[in-house]
Amino acid sequence: MDSIDKDKDKEPNGRWQMSSLLQDSINPAGSGGEASADGSGVGHNATELTGAMRAVDPGHAMGVLGDSGVAHDDLRDSSRESSGRFEPPRGVLPSSAFGGAVVGSQLAGPQAGMQSGPGLSVTPVTPSSTSRSTSGTGESHENEQRPGTLDHSQAFVRSAPEILRGPQPNGWMNRSRFRPYFNISLVGDSKVASCVYCGKEYKEGESTGNLSKHITNNHAVEYKSRERAASKESTLTSLTSKERSLRLSSRFVAELNRDSGTFASVVLITETLVPFYVVESMGWKIINGLVPDVPLIETRKAVVEKLDHYSKSLNHSLYNSLEVSTFLSVQLYVCSRENGLRYLAVSVSFAPNILDQERLANIHSPELLLNNTGDPVNGHLLDVVEFNDQSPEHPSLYKGVLKILDDYNIRHKVAMLTIDQFSHALGLHDALMTELLSDTGSEVMRYLGNVRLSRCINSGLELQFECIGNDLIKDGDFQHEFQKIEKLAQSWENIPFLKNFADELSRPPYLSSQNNKTRGVWRRVTRFLRVHQRLKDWTSTPENEFEASTVNAVSENISHTSRALEMFRYFVNCCSVFDKLRGSMLSDGICFLTEGIFIYYKLNRFFSFCEEAYHGKIIRDEEFSYLNGSENLLPEHKQRILKAVLTSRSMFDGFFEGVRNNSLFYVAAALDPSSRIESFHGLASEEELSMLICQVEVTIQDYLARCNSSGYTRSHEATQGGIKRKKTDQDTSRPTLPPLTPRAQDEWTLYKNEAKLSSKSRREVIRWWYDRRASYPHLFRLAMALYYMQISSNETENIFYVTEHTLKVYQRSVGRANTQKVMLLRNRFKNFGLYNQALRFVNPTVD
Repeated sequence: MDSIDKDKDKEPNGRWQMSSLLQDSINPAGSGGEASADGSGVGHNATELTGAMRAVDPGHAMGVLGDSGVAHDDLRDSSRESSGRFEPPRGVLPSSAFGGAVVGSQLAGPQAGMQSGPGLSVTPVTPSSTSRSTSGTGESHENEQRPGTLDHSQAFVRSAPEILRGPQPNGWMNRSRFRPYFNISLVGDSKVASCVYCGKEYKEGESTGNLSKHITNNHAVEYKSRERAASKESTLTSLTSKERSLRLSSRFVAELNRDSGTFASVVLITETLVPFYVVESMGWKIINGLVPDVPLIETRKAVVEKLDHYSKSLNHSLYNSLEVSTFLSVQLYVCSRENGLRYLAVSVSFAPNILDQERLANIHSPELLLNNTGDPVNGHLLDVVEFNDQSPEHPSLYKGVLKILDDYNIRHKVAMLTIDQFSHALGLHDALMTELLSDTGSEVMRYLGNVRLSRCINSGLELQFECIGNDLIKDGDFQHEFQKIEKLAQSWENIPFLKNFADELSRPPYLSSQNNKTRGVWRRVTRFLRVHQRLKDWTSTPENEFEASTVNAVSENISHTSRALEMFRYFVNCCSVFDKLRGSMLSDGICFLTEGIFIYYKLNRFFSFCEEAYHGKIIRDEEFSYLNGSENLLPEHKQRILKAVLTSRSMFDGFFEGVRNNSLFYVAAALDPSSRIESFHGLASEEELSMLICQVEVTIQDYLARCNSSGYTRSHEATQGGIKRKKTDQDTSRPTLPPLTPRAQDEWTLYKNEAKLSSKSRREVIRWWYDRRASYPHLFRLAMALYYMQISSNETENIFYVTEHTLKVYQRSVGRANTQKVMLLRNRFKNFGLYNQALRFVNPTVD
């Protein structure tokens, strides 16, 4: 394959996390070694890797394959676990899928994007989505309240981030495939898993690896006997089942089952990001020889060929899923790189199976409207376009985006285009919007009358935060006092005891995955205020074991006046609104249309109260009463901080213009039975609310009238230039919607008379619409399409599930082109649910 030999000279920078087994086998950044493009890597120590592979128990290694999730830099692997914001208060769907936010407990490192060589090329990669699974006994643990769960009625009255101590529940009881080997009981406030064979107990919050080690090491005979009893045929059937939202062809699944060792090898490579030369190492040969009935891949060339083959097969499956969708949203995100090299990531979010009338009629389950992991979110990265922002080619990037849309035959379905800050700065959206709007025959133009543009909510919150910090750090008083905190932070780094001491007292507040230096200022001030008194107590302890010079240095850097401390507290309180919104409503980096409205009105009220406080008015609103400040806060400090906050007001207006003037946002809220337009009482003025209601009425009535006049039918002919489809057993003709009856416009009148849904769960909303799809066939299609639309661009870690550093190391090992192939399958496997049952699918008789 050409991709084995190319790209040797183009070594982009990025980040990715290696498994601990392999980190020592690849030269770190700056080691001087260069990798060959075939994945072998120049400068790596093959002997070290071989030794490491020999040291690994093969049975345990295969067990880890089944239990481990997608490699992720966070200690709490959010790529494998639902954030909780999609969790309903009680189970509302079948157990197989349906079952104040602690913002400070989430920690993500800074991220940027991927680097690539110059030029313009299109290379497939895929999206992020939230994974979730039920227990092996079929239990659904939906009643567990997790950090990040959001109730819109309480969205704006959250308390300050709480301090977490000790191991936190991570959901392993739900997702571990070893669940059948343990009994679950409640001891106090904690769940405990007891081994069914010996009674050994494990508390929730411990690693899933402990469960697998215990069973495979201490009860190997029982384990193998039970696993042999599992039917490979039943797993094969589940992967091709019509109940799965994103289906795989039976031919492809049969191939995976037949060549299970090959599949296991690719899963290992994509999941743990091992370099390709591993398959030619002596350790790999030893493992391969231990299981002769399941041969593994043995050459790097075979790895590349299988990456291409699996990618092509899964791309076809995604194409088929998009074919039975209605209106969708596309997100653009530029991954920043060094030396002007960048990737433009093109993602799509859509409601699955809305037009698959046969499956909706025959399969009586709302699971069809969820993703393959049972979550009410469905975003996919379609492709990336490489470009150099220094090159004259970048203005033509929109052509690459259009080609991607045409490859999946979805150009005519794009109802919303969301762009991040860098895409906006490059003006990539102008020509793209012109092309989309010029297609007057598209479904979106015919039934919605327009293609809407929105700025990424994530970027908007980040840039406002940055604007405030940049302005405030220029103030002499603030800068002088903050420098003491910086020196103290250096002490924390240099004195292990102090570092551990501070970390135990508080975890940092929620961090954006974007690289925002000014957010770091707020972070350090927040941490300092939490540990200040404890540090003072420590320095004044007579029996302190540290040298006097060390204690004095710490004492000097915490010797802030009470007025300086009040200034810091006021700064933290004022800016916490951005962090709380990003940490609650933007859990998992996702923001939907209705949430965008609430964020807009929340910040609009915040800035209005800041204006009043700046001019000396007392804020009576309880939620924003902190803007009054304490009695000890100097007036000049209060004015200076409020002035810095208000510098971002114009930026807020620009970013949220796409929300304020976009009727689809309000239509989405009106068609959300748990929200309705009444939810804006208290947020918008009565005059503005009346105008919004009128706007919603006009938009929905116009949509229904357009449906009634056209019959809302679709052509059976695929657009030329799309993906060439092979004939498979799951292929069907393009869906045709039933013609509208004269009573179509009565749907809106009947819907408005429905009782409001009390639950805020996304699953319950989806089930509500699923149960009423026959009563409101046209509103159902519109409501579900809008419900799945995202207005947050997928950032680097949400796209590739890795950090920039890990990506950089991995690209040096296998080359840019091969890295992109791995990233494609890394995302496809995750979104199609293959990581969740990889080992059991591969060979249930071997661990």
